[in-house]
Amino acid sequence: MNYLPLAAIAICLPLASQAQDLLALPGPDGLNMWDTAGSGPATLKLQDIAGGQAGTCYSYSASAGTLTQSNQPIGCLNYLVLPPQNISTQEPPYAITGQIEFMEEPLNETYNGFKISGVSGVDYCGERDGCDEIFVRGVTNPDLLTPMIAAAQFGEKVRVTGPAIWHLESIDIVIDNID
Repeated sequence: MNYLPLAAIAICLPLASQAQDLLALPGPDGLNMWDTAGSGPATLKLQDIAGGQAGTCYSYSASAGTLTQSNQPIGCLNYLVLPPQNISTQEPPYAITGQIEFMEEPLNETYNGFKISGVSGVDYCGERDGCDEIFVRGVTNPDLLTPMIAAAQFGEKVRVTGPAIWHLESIDIVIDNID
């Protein structure tokens, strides 16, 4: 199993004695580990971890002081699944070519952890200054999580389609297909 030392922990909030899966996303000085499974907003649990891979789910053992790659590799990404029946939009769907990337911003109401950069051909994306980046609000099917993470980890250029939805002041995408 893949173990990570907790070398540069800046924040370590108490976790339940049971192992908890955390999502690794980049931060300014290493990986940040987010609890995305709670009923409320995502919570930063560990910060500035050296090593590991963004987009991976890790289980934290407080007693051993280690992070191990989770047995459920995409379980911590379920917060991104938005079934089509839960999506309301009046915008035309997006068909975007670009690179899916991890965001360094905190998971919150504005940022969901992922964006598509290098976008061309989108003339209107809400009240943002430019449309060369489109935020990913989610996916319509859990089967899309694995290819989305692989595309982000390997920097592959992809074509994604899906509903364009208003979120705050921008029009984001809910991915329903990745090529």
